[in-house]
Amino acid sequence: MPSDTVGTRRDPLCLAVDDDVHVRLLLLDALSRNGYRVITACDGAEALNFARQVPLDVIVLDKQMPGLNGYETAAALRAIDSVRRVPMILMTGVPTADEADQAAFWGFQAYIEKPFRVADLLRLMAQWVRRD
Repeated sequence: MPSDTVGTRRDPLCLAVDDDVHVRLLLLDALSRNGYRVITACDGAEALNFARQVPLDVIVLDKQMPGLNGYETAAALRAIDSVRRVPMILMTGVPTADEADQAAFWGFQAYIEKPFRVADLLRLMAQWVRRD
């Protein structure tokens, strides 16, 4: 398991992907304090690497990143058998008028606009993440 994973084995595992280190640290701290194990990735390539190594329960993914953007990363993630049904939530600081439709087209269950309240993200995640 990657070294930046926080939480216990019983907690759902979240892959949090953002090129902004401050957002990654916020997600790592906030989600781990609220019952999630968290792996952070700085870009789409790193996210794909982690997704091939560990079973994920949810993915929170930034839309605008260098290299593969969030939509391209989502498409590549969906091509991995073990990730095909993992819920994904898109984060965006620059939403478009049709963001909900675009997010759904690319396989996201939901999206959230930056800046966001952690409580709002947690509510979205709770709708999609199965807890045993």
